[in-house]
Amino acid sequence: NDIKILKHLKNQVGTPVSRNQLIDAVWGIDRETSHRTIDNAIARLRHLLGDTNEQIIRSVSGVGYVFETKAQAREKI
Repeated sequence: NDIKILKHLKNQVGTPVSRNQLIDAVWGIDRETSHRTIDNAIARLRHLLGDTNEQIIRSVSGVGYVFETKAQAREKI
Protein backbone atom coordinates (compact mmCIF):
# COMPACT_ATOMS: atom_id res chain seq x y z
CA ASN A 1 0.00 0.00 0.00
CA ASP A 2 2.94 2.34 0.53
CA ILE A 3 3.68 2.24 -3.20
CA LYS A 4 0.03 3.02 -3.98
CA ILE A 5 0.24 6.04 -1.69
CA LEU A 6 3.42 7.20 -3.43
CA LYS A 7 1.84 6.75 -6.88
CA HIS A 8 -1.24 8.71 -5.83
CA LEU A 9 0.89 11.55 -4.47
CA LYS A 10 3.03 11.57 -7.65
CA ASN A 11 -0.11 11.74 -9.80
CA GLN A 12 -1.08 14.88 -7.85
CA VAL A 13 2.42 16.41 -7.91
CA GLY A 14 2.46 19.89 -6.40
CA THR A 15 -1.09 19.58 -5.06
CA PRO A 16 -1.74 18.90 -1.37
CA VAL A 17 -3.59 15.62 -0.79
CA SER A 18 -5.52 14.97 2.42
CA ARG A 19 -5.17 11.82 4.45
CA ASN A 20 -8.81 10.99 3.67
CA GLN A 21 -8.12 11.28 -0.07
CA LEU A 22 -5.18 8.90 0.30
CA ILE A 23 -7.29 6.42 2.28
CA ASP A 24 -10.05 6.55 -0.36
CA ALA A 25 -7.55 6.14 -3.22
CA VAL A 26 -5.67 3.23 -1.67
CA TRP A 27 -8.19 1.34 0.47
CA GLY A 28 -11.53 2.55 -0.90
CA ILE A 29 -14.23 4.82 0.41
CA ASP A 30 -15.86 2.23 2.67
CA ARG A 31 -12.63 1.20 4.36
CA GLU A 32 -11.95 2.08 8.00
CA THR A 33 -8.31 3.16 8.09
CA SER A 34 -6.84 5.66 10.51
CA HIS A 35 -4.89 8.77 9.67
CA ARG A 36 -2.04 7.29 11.70
CA THR A 37 -1.76 4.51 9.11
CA ILE A 38 -1.12 7.17 6.45
CA ASP A 39 1.39 8.99 8.66
CA ASN A 40 3.32 5.75 9.24
CA ALA A 41 3.33 4.95 5.51
CA ILE A 42 4.62 8.45 4.71
CA ALA A 43 7.41 8.01 7.29
CA ARG A 44 8.42 4.71 5.65
CA LEU A 45 8.35 6.28 2.16
CA ARG A 46 10.46 9.22 3.30
CA HIS A 47 12.99 6.81 4.77
CA LEU A 48 13.15 4.76 1.55
CA LEU A 49 13.51 7.91 -0.56
CA GLY A 50 16.15 9.42 1.75
CA ASP A 51 13.81 12.36 2.27
CA THR A 52 15.16 13.42 5.67
CA ASN A 53 14.24 17.10 5.25
CA GLU A 54 10.75 16.60 3.77
CA GLN A 55 11.81 17.96 0.39
CA ILE A 56 10.09 15.24 -1.66
CA ILE A 57 7.01 14.47 0.43
CA ARG A 58 6.16 17.60 2.37
CA SER A 59 3.67 17.85 5.22
CA VAL A 60 1.01 20.51 4.76
CA SER A 61 -0.33 21.52 8.17
CA GLY A 62 -4.05 20.93 8.53
CA VAL A 63 -4.27 19.40 5.04
CA GLY A 64 -2.09 16.33 4.48
CA TYR A 65 0.88 15.79 2.19
CA VAL A 66 2.24 17.05 -1.11
CA PHE A 67 4.72 15.39 -3.47
CA GLU A 68 7.15 17.89 -4.93
CA THR A 69 9.59 17.61 -7.79
CA LYS A 70 13.22 18.48 -7.12
CA ALA A 71 12.70 21.81 -8.92
CA GLN A 72 9.75 22.69 -6.70
CA ALA A 73 11.72 21.77 -3.59
CA ARG A 74 14.66 23.94 -4.68
CA GLU A 75 12.35 26.95 -5.20
CA LYS A 76 11.34 26.78 -1.54
CA ILE A 77 14.94 26.86 -0.28
